[in-house]
Amino acid sequence: MHLLVVALLAQQPTAVPSDFLKRAHTYSIVAYDSATGDLGVAVQSKFPNVGGIVPWARAGVGAVATQSLGNTAYGAQGLELMARGASAPEALRIVMRGDTRRAQRQVGMVDAHGNAASWTGDSCFDWAGGRTLTPGGDIVAAGKGQVIVGRGFAAQANIMVSDQTVKNMADAYLRATGPLADRLMIDAAVILLFLDDRLPWAALVAVVARDALLIGGARVVIPRGYEFSVSFLGKLATWLLYAAVGFVLVTHKGDHWPLLVFWTGLGVAVAAALVYIASAWRAIRT
Repeated sequence: MHLLVVALLAQQPTAVPSDFLKRAHTYSIVAYDSATGDLGVAVQSKFPNVGGIVPWARAGVGAVATQSLGNTAYGAQGLELMARGASAPEALRIVMRGDTRRAQRQVGMVDAHGNAASWTGDSCFDWAGGRTLTPGGDIVAAGKGQVIVGRGFAAQANIMVSDQTVKNMADAYLRATGPLADRLMIDAAVILLFLDDRLPWAALVAVVARDALLIGGARVVIPRGYEFSVSFLGKLATWLLYAAVGFVLVTHKGDHWPLLVFWTGLGVAVAAALVYIASAWRAIRT
């Protein structure tokens, strides 16, 4: 035991790299998908096991990221306040009022109505700051010591080389169109079924053309402040297309009735897309 203690005392301390603070970064985004009502939070950090502290979310309520000197009260109390009807900016300010060390916190919140807020305390290590989006489609960016309020998402980072990472997260959110996961699943299944000669080429062309139209249109209207709202037709189309893909997989190649379900789903999807387009056109013209 004495030899072990002597050996440990004799060890030279590990030198801290000169750029340690810039390496030990944390960045996150909380976001709301107006097309589906989905909420999400993502975080990346040099520090291990941040998944137990930083990200918080509750379906139909909101999402929270609490970092820098993370305080889980922003997650637990913030979600509870939003569940009781507070907006994300209101919940953030309420929790901040009871936090004696708020200058060391960095927090992003978004609620189930798309309201978003981000806070970066004055004592967070540089570079530190956040971004969100105004209802008019303009980016709101801020450094330390300011609560920023917006719509759709809140991105924040600390101990960064510059603000480029937060800018990239905001840009990626604006380029995304939902429900992306559903479309990717359906598109992949349609391609595989086409290659297996289970679906006609027209089905492949129609699905790809529909998604290309939606993605292209969304990139035009979302930066102008238009938000896709949850559509029953869109959801119905997704359910029908999923069902059709499943039916095609479990039936014989000669069975034609699954194709009827597929074409019905695709027809509903086209109708939903036309409704989206008409709504977006009216919104951006007013």
